[in-house]
Amino acid sequence: MARLHVPVFVLAPEPELPLEPAGWSALAQLQGHWVDEAERVRLFPLAADWQGSLDELLGGGAPPMRPICDALVPGWAVESLSLGVYELEGSLASGDDLSSGETSGVDPTAGLQVEAVRCLDQVPLRDVQNEACWFYPTEDGAYLSARGPRAVRFRPGYLPDRPPTTEPLDYHRSRLRLLWSLLADDTEMTCVGLTYNNRRIDWPLEREEPQPRCDWAWFTVDSTAESPYREIESRRIMQAQPH
Repeated sequence: MARLHVPVFVLAPEPELPLEPAGWSALAQLQGHWVDEAERVRLFPLAADWQGSLDELLGGGAPPMRPICDALVPGWAVESLSLGVYELEGSLASGDDLSSGETSGVDPTAGLQVEAVRCLDQVPLRDVQNEACWFYPTEDGAYLSARGPRAVRFRPGYLPDRPPTTEPLDYHRSRLRLLWSLLADDTEMTCVGLTYNNRRIDWPLEREEPQPRCDWAWFTVDSTAESPYREIESRRIMQAQPH
């Protein structure tokens, strides 16, 4: 039976990325060691005519509405990390079936019995082509944002719409893009992710631990204004950590 191929992505300092990996578990441990910070960003819609205060909105400890965005922004040290692109080769564990069609968005490494790992490329993140993207809302209106640091652990990245296949990845470095976006009133753009061939790379989350700080902001977006983003009120809330 032909081997199946799954591309995976690992972030670590360039000297730590192996050209000949000892195995799949070693790559997973490497990823978990070098990326351990992120920021949880949530956005909530507000009525444009709200006349209260931020303290009233947060009186119950959280806003009384569902977020329109709940994202984990990676804390990648772009200047010091490199991207290792690897291809896993192996077979599916007994009982797994690619013909069911239920593979989109599923971690393709979950049911794979890895028999070999091949390095396709190693590239410093600072050398990957940059691309701007919109993260904060572009529609006019009033919003509430919450931003808080997280201690995290990720598994190596994968392409969610590419299940294991008998065809190796036709890899080209030029298809990688490092995504950047302005978050609220940031003066500099923030790295928010990676794509390959216009498809996002997902990083399975193994652990996420909230930190005591959370920054709340009430702001408006007006596309006709010289400065579309306008902060109305902000507040930093510190919560006691459990002993």
